[in-house]
Amino acid sequence: MSRHVLIIGDVHGKIGGYFDLLDDFVKRRDEGYSLQVGDFGFSDTYARRERWFEKSRRYDSENHVFFGGNHDDYDKYGEVKGALGDFGEVPFIPNSFFVRGAKSIDKEARTVGRDWWPEEELGWKQSRKAIEEYIKVEPSFVFTHEAPDIVTDQMFPTRETVSSNTGKLLSQMFREHQPDVWIFGHWHSSEEIDFEGTSFRCLDELETLEINV
Repeated sequence: MSRHVLIIGDVHGKIGGYFDLLDDFVKRRDEGYSLQVGDFGFSDTYARRERWFEKSRRYDSENHVFFGGNHDDYDKYGEVKGALGDFGEVPFIPNSFFVRGAKSIDKEARTVGRDWWPEEELGWKQSRKAIEEYIKVEPSFVFTHEAPDIVTDQMFPTRETVSSNTGKLLSQMFREHQPDVWIFGHWHSSEEIDFEGTSFRCLDELETLEINV
């Protein structure tokens, strides 16, 4: 039996819009599974999310999960129910893999611990472990906040791209194994491209995509 999963783009603290998306999806599908692909928000957004799930009798936070981007509060991230961690399988999506993180190009204008955290990208040891696990899994579905550098160069040819450790990490992963589908956010644009056998999809802020798994 197939399962419907709602994939949600960047939230950026717009928690009311996020709740509306979940309400609409569950009403239509009479079931509830969702994955949000990073830049959910900071501590106040996390607190509102947890209060909403605690009060709701309709939703289980374990079925509505997210992972971090570059605009997430990494002082609180590890404590939030539904935050997936650094990388690994999405619990309710078989043969899947996610990787959090991205580089903030505007970090000089941000304040550490308030709206920017140095943990926004995986460190060297974490990256090595992510590649090792990815190769073992050989996933069909990949979900990230950023995208491989080699893909963003193709998808956004007229935009200035900034190389990052995350983009390089994801490019290395893609060279090791090409999944069927790769979905990401971060770029605030709705785009798709087929590249070397993989269907890449970029979700805009609060844009959604339903997949069957």
